[in-house]
Amino acid sequence: MVMVMPMGVIPVPSNPKWVISIMLRKLGSTPVLLMVMLLSALPVSIARAADWDWSVGGGVGYSDNRSRVPTDAEGETTIDTIFTMDGSQIGTRFDATLAADLTYGVRLDESKGDIRGGGSGAVTYRILPDYLHFYLGDNFGQVRRALDLPDTRDNRSNFNVATAGPDIIIPLGKRSRLDLTGRWSRTDSEISSSNNTRTTTGASLRYGLTTFSALLANASSSRVDFDQLDSSFSYDIQEASLGYRRRTARTTMDVSGGKTRVRFKERELPASTLVRALISHGFTDRTMVTMSAGTVYSDSGDAFVLDQRIYGVDQGTFAGALSTDAFKSDYAILTTELASARVSLSAGLSWNQASHDIQTELDDERRAINATISRRISPRISMRIEGTYGRREIISLHDTFTDHSEGLGFTWLYNPAFSIEFDVVHQQGVRAGMSVATTQYDYKENYASLRFLYSPVRR
Repeated sequence: MVMVMPMGVIPVPSNPKWVISIMLRKLGSTPVLLMVMLLSALPVSIARAADWDWSVGGGVGYSDNRSRVPTDAEGETTIDTIFTMDGSQIGTRFDATLAADLTYGVRLDESKGDIRGGGSGAVTYRILPDYLHFYLGDNFGQVRRALDLPDTRDNRSNFNVATAGPDIIIPLGKRSRLDLTGRWSRTDSEISSSNNTRTTTGASLRYGLTTFSALLANASSSRVDFDQLDSSFSYDIQEASLGYRRRTARTTMDVSGGKTRVRFKERELPASTLVRALISHGFTDRTMVTMSAGTVYSDSGDAFVLDQRIYGVDQGTFAGALSTDAFKSDYAILTTELASARVSLSAGLSWNQASHDIQTELDDERRAINATISRRISPRISMRIEGTYGRREIISLHDTFTDHSEGLGFTWLYNPAFSIEFDVVHQQGVRAGMSVATTQYDYKENYASLRFLYSPVRR
């Protein structure tokens, strides 16, 4: 988890969308256009919106083991271009959110560069505010090509999920309404066999108990078709559930339970239990705890979007596997954010298990812990300590892969708009199990970076 210091905005430059366009131009793919469209669609300039935080800058990074190999490690120096953004806007016609943590690094020894990090954005346009809305969203990041190899630039694939569709609201009285939803989703990656289109239709009957709470009856049907596979690989996911929703100033609660059915062209899987639960509570203005758990049938694109919604975007890769079949995902996640005048803490625990019907070699179980502590040492200097621990077991291999990292960083505010950041990170990975080549995963890496950032007036 990457923590970005809060930043405010002044009207120079007038709009940061050009930064995204320049940084991602070499991708030449859908995420660039969609992210710029999301920014361009806002009814006012981002630079003049009080709730948008962004920064742009450059820096240099050095790794003493760029390929994360057990022996004969080689160093690497990169020149980095950096862009971060986090914000939202609620208007009479538009709702918009955007988060980005992107770095374009050019390797000095090869004069080649690549993108690290990800971004997510969404715009809801109220065509007829009480009856018809239109949603446009995009999620971009990286995934691993091979799960049994370390996370390196050669083992990453760009991954993007674009989603669009209408919401129709039909009032049924003072307390009841029927919501009809249509979604078209496009999943693209550099591993083209997993590229697919997902079409979803859904209905939700809502009965308001109070101003803040409601009961829901939900039903949906999704169709997933793959570009390079015949129709026997296509499948339908059908869901039916009952739920409870509560929204107050400090608490968000969404709980639902029901059944899921998965149908392929020539066969059908047994009905499975469906559970989704999300509870978030702010104990104070600066303390937030979020719990999420569930058991659902999903696909790679849907799992990627859920991961970004819960964890946010950062420089890491998506922990899940790219698959061409529907899989059952069981998960439990706990995150917390605490802050005081000088100290802030962000921490998370997670557990996830994926069970595939066809590609059983991708079945795995994952556990992760992360924490970041920041402290303001003086009005101009702050320090942060962060650590991560992740453990993955690939069931078919009977192997476990353990990665951990520890980092120390400092930020110096030259003035309210310009800052210098220095970070050092130690990362280590170990593989243990029954496979012959277990040591191929073992590595140690030390990484240092120096960054110069322009962050319009910090709040």
